[in-house]
Amino acid sequence: MRPQTLKSLVKRGDIYYFRLAIPIKLRHRFGYRELKTSLQTDDRWLARKRCRYLSNLFEELFLSLAFMPELTQDQLQTIARTYFRALLVENNDLIFKIENDLFSHADNRAAERNEWLENAQGREARLRELDQEGEAAEIFTNAAKILLQEHGVEENGDNRDIMSQYMVRAQIEQQRIFQAKLRKRYQDVAPVDPLFFNILDDTLPPLAELGQKAPTDQRTIGELIEKFKASREKTWIYKTRLDFERMLGCFAEWFGPQRLVHTITTVDMGEQSL
Repeated sequence: MRPQTLKSLVKRGDIYYFRLAIPIKLRHRFGYRELKTSLQTDDRWLARKRCRYLSNLFEELFLSLAFMPELTQDQLQTIARTYFRALLVENNDLIFKIENDLFSHADNRAAERNEWLENAQGREARLRELDQEGEAAEIFTNAAKILLQEHGVEENGDNRDIMSQYMVRAQIEQQRIFQAKLRKRYQDVAPVDPLFFNILDDTLPPLAELGQKAPTDQRTIGELIEKFKASREKTWIYKTRLDFERMLGCFAEWFGPQRLVHTITTVDMGEQSL
């Protein structure tokens, strides 16, 4: 057995343990100074065998990490901004559903809007409170780990902690913007958190009352419905998908899936709402 392997073998009471110091240059990527685990045996021969296996395994890992580029702060912020933009898309879908439920009376839609508004206020207040106490990031630890993995980047203690905090900030900001939209206070929908500056909420079409004209679109209703559904494939939960498929199906049935989108007028929409 090599000297390094012998140094990693430690006995505490009757049980052998494996201990290995992490190279100084790599410690920030693990979040601690050494690795330690029980070898779950009191037999020295078996302990040495297991210790040798772990030593070889971690030596290869340390060598790989030494040549593996680390995520920069800018890369982590880019992932966080992408996550925040996805939250805005989800918000728009939810608001569209609340305001345009074809099977719900106007009074019921208003009550549902108020309920969502109250819930959003409570979530924002609770997140801000936990953030002040330094406990909010823990809620997003697992989600941060998954998010980093989805972007194909190294997930370690430092990166995960930073991303968890970014996700807290994204959630607080999106809850604030969600409330502004529900109240129709569009002057307040721009992000105020510096991390999310200049992320424009352009997932909805231009509004005529703002002096903007929607472009002439030669595509059919059916084509745009399929494109819209495909764009939401990764963000919709099952119930949201069912709700939108129901509403969009009725819309296509009323106007016809082959009708060109640009030929639909406000008069048409008013007739359908009667």
